[in-house]
Amino acid sequence: MRLVLLNLIVFCAIFVQASPVHHITRASLTLPALERQSIIALDGEWEFYWNKLLSPADFRKDPSVEPDAILIPSSWSDVNVGGKSIGSKGYATYRLNIRNVPQKDLMLDIYSVQTSCCVYVNGTLVAQVGKVGTTKETTEPMNRDVQVHLPPGADEYEIIVQIANFHHRKGGFVHPFEIGTTRAILKQRNLYYYLDFIESTALAIIGLFLFAMFIFRRKDLSILYFSLFCLTLAFRPMISVNYFMATLFEGINWSILLKIEYLSAMLPCLFMLMFIRELFPMQLPKLFVKLLSVVLSVKVAVVLLFPPAIFSYTILPFLAVVSIGVLIFAITVIRAIVAKVEGANYAGIGLVVLFISLLLKVFVYTGTLPAVHVLITVLDIAFIFMMSLILGSRFSLQFAKVETLQKKTEQQAHEIEMEKLLVEEKNKEILDSIHYSKRIQKALLPSEKYIERNLNRLRKGKQ
Repeated sequence: MRLVLLNLIVFCAIFVQASPVHHITRASLTLPALERQSIIALDGEWEFYWNKLLSPADFRKDPSVEPDAILIPSSWSDVNVGGKSIGSKGYATYRLNIRNVPQKDLMLDIYSVQTSCCVYVNGTLVAQVGKVGTTKETTEPMNRDVQVHLPPGADEYEIIVQIANFHHRKGGFVHPFEIGTTRAILKQRNLYYYLDFIESTALAIIGLFLFAMFIFRRKDLSILYFSLFCLTLAFRPMISVNYFMATLFEGINWSILLKIEYLSAMLPCLFMLMFIRELFPMQLPKLFVKLLSVVLSVKVAVVLLFPPAIFSYTILPFLAVVSIGVLIFAITVIRAIVAKVEGANYAGIGLVVLFISLLLKVFVYTGTLPAVHVLITVLDIAFIFMMSLILGSRFSLQFAKVETLQKKTEQQAHEIEMEKLLVEEKNKEILDSIHYSKRIQKALLPSEKYIERNLNRLRKGKQ
């Protein structure tokens, strides 16, 4: 009996030793020392739970729950679970433990989540954007940036983020959250909002000014197209990227905002195409103008007539169309510069600025580069300024022609006045000569009374 028990104990020991010990992987981040103005992106590895909406209570109830993946927050189209792409529609939970928390007034910057989220910090719901659900009917989409104060005095933070998307082609994170001192986060966020407001205001003022000029000069369609370009583009900084409008008005309709966001990208391209056609009609191929106008018009119609789940897929073909358009624009400007068309040099500089701005926007949109809002805003304003210089140079040329014509007219009027004076002087001389001749005639010839008296005397002599 003892031998059997001994063998059983040995067998169990061997089995336990041979069996693998299963360790649950957890994601954590140790914060470096935060300076007064420091901001740190939470772009490290997070726990990822696909098709699960887990709350802090769920994690307390079952601490052994294992994540489906450990990954960096990004778009769901880039995420693979079990060797398969999860797509962009669905719901998920992210979790991250932050350690080495400094005893400072800290803030979490929550932004760029598609298209609804709930954020918990140390078991407390601190932010909700839209409504997270497990179906399209129970989910309410919204894009809005939120900044929340983190609990003071904590040694570590457990951040849980629930995300759901059933209404957009892109789900998950666009950019990871950021953590920093309250002063640094608010300073950065206010800077973004100020830049958006300045850019929108500048575009609106330029657009309204040019539209007013077109009312008084309707023959020049380039003024109309550029004014419409500025006015339609003026909506974009306030609606997209930092979602300033949605932050100001929390109850605003997400679908309408998204339609305006897409239209404020497509309509300016259409009006810019018309503007370039008016500036350089001999250098821009007419067939290209017709084809691109039709394509952009169709895309605008799709945005107006269909829901975001459909028209949000137009953005990728739109980026391809814009790339082709920029290439044709470059060829047109080069041809115009060679032909020495008025304003072509300014268009060339504007093209370089536009190209750099588009590259930065694409890199930021895809997550390749961090948000560089200040540089992009400066480049956008510089592009508008260069395009305005084209109109300015055309106006200057027209004014120069008017001034030249006015000078010629004044010179001709002066010459006519001198000729008039000369004619009047000649007329006066002729009249003086006539009067002088009359006086001579009167002096040499007898008067009428004398002639009549002599005629009467002759008649009487004959009688």
